[in-house]
Amino acid sequence: MTAATNRFALRKDAQVLCRRTWWVFLIGGITSVVFGVFAYLQPGIALLALSMFFAASVLVDGVMNVVGVFLMMLGYKVRNTPERLQGLRAR
Repeated sequence: MTAATNRFALRKDAQVLCRRTWWVFLIGGITSVVFGVFAYLQPGIALLALSMFFAASVLVDGVMNVVGVFLMMLGYKVRNTPERLQGLRAR
């Protein structure tokens, strides 16, 4: 497979994925607009909310890394863990 063919196949896969999961981008965009308006009106509370979401994401990421290390030490093959944990994959 040439590099051009590989790039075309990757682009095609990305287009198919975006067509199937368009609603994820819509929800993200609406959430961003709502949070932007909220941050403009209440900057102190918005900063607190943003820092809490960041702390929660770092905590979940750390826990998943530790769980992944222990699973690998026990001999499990850990693959595509974030995709499996999403739960809302378009089929």
